[in-house]
Amino acid sequence: MKQRRENIVWISLRGDLHAKVLELSGPEYGSHDKSLQHVRRLMQDLADEPAPQCLVIDLSQVHYFGASFIGILVNAWDQFRKQHRRFAICGLTPYCARLIQILQLDKLFDVYPTLQVVREKISQQIHGQKQEATSGEIRIHRSDVAWDPDLVRLEYIGHDHVPIRSIIVPRGERS
Repeated sequence: MKQRRENIVWISLRGDLHAKVLELSGPEYGSHDKSLQHVRRLMQDLADEPAPQCLVIDLSQVHYFGASFIGILVNAWDQFRKQHRRFAICGLTPYCARLIQILQLDKLFDVYPTLQVVREKISQQIHGQKQEATSGEIRIHRSDVAWDPDLVRLEYIGHDHVPIRSIIVPRGERS
Protein backbone atom coordinates (compact mmCIF):
# COMPACT_ATOMS: atom_id res chain seq x y z
CA MET A 1 0.00 0.00 0.00
CA LYS A 2 1.46 3.39 -0.97
CA GLN A 3 0.19 6.83 -0.13
CA ARG A 4 1.91 9.97 -1.39
CA ARG A 5 2.21 13.12 0.72
CA GLU A 6 4.50 15.67 -0.96
CA ASN A 7 8.04 14.25 -0.47
CA ILE A 8 6.88 11.27 1.59
CA VAL A 9 5.95 7.82 0.40
CA TRP A 10 4.40 5.50 2.97
CA ILE A 11 4.87 1.78 2.45
CA SER A 12 3.14 -0.74 4.68
CA LEU A 13 4.89 -4.08 4.72
CA ARG A 14 2.70 -7.14 4.99
CA GLY A 15 3.46 -10.58 6.32
CA ASP A 16 5.45 -11.50 9.38
CA LEU A 17 7.83 -8.53 9.50
CA HIS A 18 5.93 -6.64 12.24
CA ALA A 19 7.40 -3.48 10.83
CA LYS A 20 6.36 -0.47 8.85
CA VAL A 21 8.66 1.34 6.50
CA LEU A 22 8.53 5.06 5.93
CA GLU A 23 10.31 5.86 2.68
CA LEU A 24 11.25 9.51 2.35
CA SER A 25 11.52 10.27 -1.33
CA GLY A 26 12.47 13.94 -1.24
CA PRO A 27 16.15 14.65 -1.82
CA GLU A 28 16.38 17.29 0.92
CA TYR A 29 14.85 17.91 4.34
CA GLY A 30 16.32 21.24 5.42
CA SER A 31 15.25 23.27 8.42
CA HIS A 32 12.83 25.39 6.38
CA ASP A 33 11.32 22.54 4.36
CA LYS A 34 7.51 22.51 4.67
CA SER A 35 7.42 18.71 4.33
CA LEU A 36 9.11 18.43 7.76
CA GLN A 37 5.72 19.05 9.39
CA HIS A 38 4.29 16.11 7.43
CA VAL A 39 7.19 13.89 8.47
CA ARG A 40 6.84 14.94 12.12
CA ARG A 41 3.07 14.33 12.09
CA LEU A 42 3.39 10.96 10.38
CA MET A 43 6.04 9.74 12.83
CA GLN A 44 3.94 10.97 15.74
CA ASP A 45 0.90 9.10 14.37
CA LEU A 46 2.98 5.92 14.07
CA ALA A 47 4.29 6.32 17.62
CA ASP A 48 0.72 6.73 18.88
CA GLU A 49 -0.43 3.49 17.22
CA PRO A 50 -0.02 0.20 19.13
CA ALA A 51 1.74 -1.24 16.08
CA PRO A 52 4.20 -1.48 14.41
CA GLN A 53 6.69 -3.12 16.72
CA CYS A 54 9.40 -1.60 14.54
CA LEU A 55 9.50 1.53 12.41
CA VAL A 56 12.09 1.67 9.64
CA ILE A 57 12.93 4.98 8.00
CA ASP A 58 14.30 4.43 4.48
CA LEU A 59 16.54 7.36 3.59
CA SER A 60 17.98 5.95 0.37
CA GLN A 61 16.51 8.83 -1.69
CA VAL A 62 17.56 11.56 0.76
CA HIS A 63 20.80 13.41 -0.01
CA TYR A 64 20.63 16.11 2.65
CA PHE A 65 18.90 16.77 5.96
CA GLY A 66 19.31 19.47 8.56
CA ALA A 67 19.08 19.87 12.31
CA SER A 68 15.28 19.98 12.39
CA PHE A 69 15.07 16.64 10.63
CA ILE A 70 17.58 15.12 13.05
CA GLY A 71 15.41 16.42 15.90
CA ILE A 72 12.41 14.65 14.39
CA LEU A 73 14.38 11.38 14.17
CA VAL A 74 15.59 11.62 17.78
CA ASN A 75 12.09 12.45 19.03
CA ALA A 76 10.58 9.49 17.15
CA TRP A 77 13.34 7.18 18.45
CA ASP A 78 12.61 8.35 22.01
CA GLN A 79 8.87 7.73 21.67
CA PHE A 80 9.44 4.23 20.29
CA ARG A 81 12.05 3.45 22.97
CA LYS A 82 9.66 4.45 25.75
CA GLN A 83 7.15 1.95 24.37
CA HIS A 84 9.80 -0.80 24.10
CA ARG A 85 9.58 -0.71 20.31
CA ARG A 86 12.36 -0.56 17.75
CA PHE A 87 13.35 2.34 15.52
CA ALA A 88 15.76 1.88 12.63
CA ILE A 89 17.08 3.84 9.68
CA CYS A 90 18.48 2.45 6.47
CA GLY A 91 19.81 3.43 3.06
CA LEU A 92 21.92 6.38 4.14
CA THR A 93 23.68 8.24 1.35
CA PRO A 94 27.35 9.09 2.02
CA TYR A 95 26.67 12.64 3.23
CA CYS A 96 23.84 11.56 5.52
CA ALA A 97 25.82 8.58 6.84
CA ARG A 98 28.75 10.85 7.67
CA LEU A 99 26.47 13.29 9.51
CA ILE A 100 24.88 10.46 11.51
CA GLN A 101 28.36 9.20 12.46
CA ILE A 102 29.69 12.65 13.40
CA LEU A 103 26.70 13.20 15.67
CA GLN A 104 27.13 9.63 17.00
CA LEU A 105 23.50 8.89 16.21
CA ASP A 106 24.62 5.52 14.87
CA LYS A 107 25.01 4.58 18.53
CA LEU A 108 21.43 5.68 19.20
CA PHE A 109 19.57 4.27 16.19
CA ASP A 110 19.70 0.84 14.61
CA VAL A 111 21.36 1.70 11.28
CA TYR A 112 21.34 -0.70 8.34
CA PRO A 113 22.83 -0.29 4.86
CA THR A 114 19.71 -1.32 2.92
CA LEU A 115 16.04 -2.09 3.40
CA GLN A 116 16.74 -5.71 2.44
CA VAL A 117 19.18 -6.09 5.36
CA VAL A 118 16.55 -4.67 7.74
CA ARG A 119 13.97 -7.14 6.44
CA GLU A 120 16.38 -10.05 6.98
CA LYS A 121 17.27 -8.95 10.54
CA ILE A 122 13.63 -8.47 11.52
CA SER A 123 12.66 -11.77 9.95
CA GLN A 124 15.45 -13.55 11.86
CA GLN A 125 14.35 -12.01 15.13
CA ILE A 126 10.71 -12.89 14.60
CA HIS A 127 11.54 -16.47 13.76
CA GLY A 128 13.66 -16.76 16.90
CA GLN A 129 16.96 -17.05 15.11
CA LYS A 130 20.05 -15.56 16.64
CA GLN A 131 21.56 -12.67 14.74
CA GLU A 132 24.85 -14.57 14.60
CA ALA A 133 23.56 -18.07 14.01
CA THR A 134 26.87 -19.39 12.69
CA SER A 135 29.05 -18.70 15.69
CA GLY A 136 26.55 -18.00 18.45
CA GLU A 137 29.10 -15.74 20.14
CA ILE A 138 27.84 -12.24 20.86
CA ARG A 139 29.53 -9.89 23.28
CA ILE A 140 27.70 -7.01 24.96
CA HIS A 141 29.68 -3.83 25.64
CA ARG A 142 28.03 -1.51 28.17
CA SER A 143 28.95 2.18 28.37
CA ASP A 144 27.58 5.37 29.90
CA VAL A 145 25.61 7.85 27.80
CA ALA A 146 27.30 11.23 28.15
CA TRP A 147 24.16 13.32 27.68
CA ASP A 148 21.98 11.44 30.22
CA PRO A 149 23.31 9.73 33.38
CA ASP A 150 20.11 7.66 33.67
CA LEU A 151 20.80 5.87 30.37
CA VAL A 152 23.38 3.30 29.26
CA ARG A 153 24.42 2.16 25.79
CA LEU A 154 24.47 -1.58 25.05
CA GLU A 155 26.48 -2.55 21.98
CA TYR A 156 26.03 -6.10 20.71
CA ILE A 157 29.30 -7.15 19.08
CA GLY A 158 29.65 -10.24 16.91
CA HIS A 159 32.47 -12.77 16.83
CA ASP A 160 34.15 -10.72 14.08
CA HIS A 161 34.26 -7.67 16.43
CA VAL A 162 31.73 -5.79 14.26
CA PRO A 163 28.82 -4.16 16.12
CA ILE A 164 25.54 -5.87 15.30
CA ARG A 165 23.27 -3.52 17.17
CA SER A 166 23.55 -0.59 19.53
CA ILE A 167 20.71 0.48 21.81
CA ILE A 168 20.25 2.91 24.66
CA VAL A 169 18.21 1.78 27.64
CA PRO A 170 17.46 3.11 31.13
CA ARG A 171 20.19 2.27 33.63
CA GLY A 172 19.50 -1.10 35.23
CA GLU A 173 17.42 -2.43 32.33
CA ARG A 174 18.91 -5.08 30.03
CA SER A 175 17.85 -5.98 26.52
